[in-house]
Amino acid sequence: MNGALELIKKDLRYLHPSHFIGRKGYIEVLSYTPLHSDNEPYLQKIYYAIEGSRLMRKNESLEVKKIIILDNLDFFDIEFFDKQAWKKEWDYKKSGMMPEGIRVTIGCRGKSVVMVLDLG
Repeated sequence: MNGALELIKKDLRYLHPSHFIGRKGYIEVLSYTPLHSDNEPYLQKIYYAIEGSRLMRKNESLEVKKIIILDNLDFFDIEFFDKQAWKKEWDYKKSGMMPEGIRVTIGCRGKSVVMVLDLG
């Protein structure tokens, strides 16, 4: 589970604010990749979603890739901090701003782990 959280953390580290949607079991963002040989990052659309008992990651950049991040998933919860309280949903287009923080909780095989990212 910690590997899944590290991948999510990496993807959310370099967010582009123009596209950010999150709700229970799903998050969709635009994120910059690390620098490439041309010394420029690429912008990629990344989705995390539950499919059955699997946490899936779909990446759309130069090519579309869909991979299983975690199998035997019990739950995948995402919450968003707005400077006052944790919210169950977030849409940049509706709020006009990015959340101050993101809390990700993953449950698998009866165990759970939590990660909180400070975006402020």
